[in-house]
Amino acid sequence: MPALPRPFDTRIGLQSLPSAFSVTVPPLGVRTSTLGAVAASLLVLGFMTVWTLGASRGSTLFALFSIPGWIAGLSALANGIAKIAMRTELALTRQSGLLIRCIGPFARRIALDPEQVVSRLDDGVITTRNGTTRDPFLALNQGTRTYKLLQGYSGAEQVWVHAELQRWQGKS
Repeated sequence: MPALPRPFDTRIGLQSLPSAFSVTVPPLGVRTSTLGAVAASLLVLGFMTVWTLGASRGSTLFALFSIPGWIAGLSALANGIAKIAMRTELALTRQSGLLIRCIGPFARRIALDPEQVVSRLDDGVITTRNGTTRDPFLALNQGTRTYKLLQGYSGAEQVWVHAELQRWQGKS
């Protein structure tokens, strides 16, 4: 199967050698979708501030009921900031692998077994009572764990990286 062409305007770095495969995914940066997530979380946190202040005038116990709202708002803010600022690196050799996620100087390193890594394209469909949303990504499965890569990147970039990883693994 011939290699897919590299999208001409991609910022993703990919290197595929017989003994090693690496992908560097730069931060998404500020985009409409990432700004929307941050703005929505700030709106929730603003509401929680007003609600908590009002509830605390009644009783401290009543104000404690706002904790789940604070957790949800802060979690949404952290996810929005992560989409804007997170850099991801995937490095595989025939013997070992490493997935690194960095925000500034903070990094999380996840060891991978390249023989157990299975990649797939996922539609990222989430259905709620309010409707259906899609946030497609490249999924890396290893055992019971799934790692999401390339969320917010174009379909062409996702297909290209997936195809190159499949070729390197000898699965195409």
